[in-house]
Amino acid sequence: RTQTSASTPPPGSTATITLTPAPTDTPTPTLTLTLTATATTPPTNTPTVTQPPTNTPTATEDVCASLSLSGKSVVNKIVSWNFTNNSSSSVTINYVALSWPGDEDNTLQFIKVGGSNNIVNDPDSPSSKSVSVSVPAGGTIKLQFQFVNNAEATSYSVTVNTSNGCSLP
Repeated sequence: RTQTSASTPPPGSTATITLTPAPTDTPTPTLTLTLTATATTPPTNTPTVTQPPTNTPTATEDVCASLSLSGKSVVNKIVSWNFTNNSSSSVTINYVALSWPGDEDNTLQFIKVGGSNNIVNDPDSPSSKSVSVSVPAGGTIKLQFQFVNNAEATSYSVTVNTSNGCSLP
């Protein structure tokens, strides 16, 4: 605002001060205080029960049930079987034995286990041999028994033992 004043008035008269507002561009700050009440809930202690982990037993594989002899074949002088290991680990064949029909002149010449091991017949133990042949998990090997003369077509039996205690007739 702007204030103006006049000279002193004569005696008996009244002086008047007139204020004339003058517009300005100066803003007038206004302070506003707002109070808001907020309720706060104190934390609670709620116990949580945690169960211990459950131990699920793992089935132990029956390796012996996963082994098989199949595919018996008699061709000329050779009698053979397939030995299959369907277990999840390798097994070692440590013994093979064969019984066969026929005349005494048809002697077992040799045993071949897995295609690479020729086990020469021993006169002291003509029908069985100790061996050490590993068969991998899921693997199949051939057991071959070769005679001096042509083999008869039937009545053979083979026994295979493994180092983990399995025996397959």
